[in-house]
Amino acid sequence: MKNLFKNKYILFVKAHIWKAATFILGAIVVIMLTKTADNIFPSAEPVVVNKMPDTLKVLHNYEIKGSSNKDSLDIIVKKKINQLSQLNLYEKELNEYLERIKENEAKGNINIPNKIILDSKKNFVKKGYVEESPIALFSSDGINFTSDKKIIELHLNFFSQEIVNSVLYLRLIIYKKQNNKYSQYYFDEFYEPRIGHNFIRISNELPIGEYEFRFGIVNKKDANNDYPTFYCEKDYLVVKSN
Repeated sequence: MKNLFKNKYILFVKAHIWKAATFILGAIVVIMLTKTADNIFPSAEPVVVNKMPDTLKVLHNYEIKGSSNKDSLDIIVKKKINQLSQLNLYEKELNEYLERIKENEAKGNINIPNKIILDSKKNFVKKGYVEESPIALFSSDGINFTSDKKIIELHLNFFSQEIVNSVLYLRLIIYKKQNNKYSQYYFDEFYEPRIGHNFIRISNELPIGEYEFRFGIVNKKDANNDYPTFYCEKDYLVVKSN
């Protein structure tokens, strides 16, 4: 009886083993295809595994070789404090200097030169200019030096305040002599006109050579002219040694 049951069991297994194997293989293939499809075509509503906060803190770790972490931190903090201190001191001194300039200008102090217009190259450089005599606008005694010979000054004495009000800018152009002509463009700068005494000041550090100074004004009416009228005086300087 036992052998008969055993023989029937073996026959059953042999009859159904292929179906079982086919089912298992089919299930494996389905699983693999499902995973592949999920990777290629992700679902519209992905499963949230771990929700992150809205704000993330990013930490940077700085290490300075040859010193401990504590020493490195102390050095960085001291440097930052020193930099902030220097910046505050510089800002304070600069503000005090600007206030002194304003006070002196308000008093008509003649020792303060005209200010350079910082964005002048962008606003005022044109295709060229037309020279005219300034005889009806201002007078000048040409090139002057300070007592220590370190500074060159050019004074413009306007004949009326109305003339000053019509001035767009003061200008100084210096040409260096080359091949017996003043053709080498050496210096060109623009300055703000002001009420009171007007003069241009530059450092006396020109290289050896011969120079032509052209200094004067352009009026506001020529602001948009490609060839504005430059009412200028001319003076000459020979530098024999530095």
